[in-house]
Amino acid sequence: MIGEAANHVPRAYQESRPEIPWRQVIGLCNVLAHEYGEINVDRIYNAATISVPDLLNLLDKLLPKNE
Repeated sequence: MIGEAANHVPRAYQESRPEIPWRQVIGLCNVLAHEYGEINVDRIYNAATISVPDLLNLLDKLLPKNE
């Protein structure tokens, strides 16, 4: 879901936020959706346990804060 959502973020916005690894997020989504025989379980585990939490921290910094 994250990769699909990232794919709909306008290119100009993606370029204005280079700290977000847009290509990697979208690329992993494409691998999972279209290359079932090429899935590396360790890579998916690392994405879910390391990369996604890191990505969420980066994205959280982009959200307006309620003070």
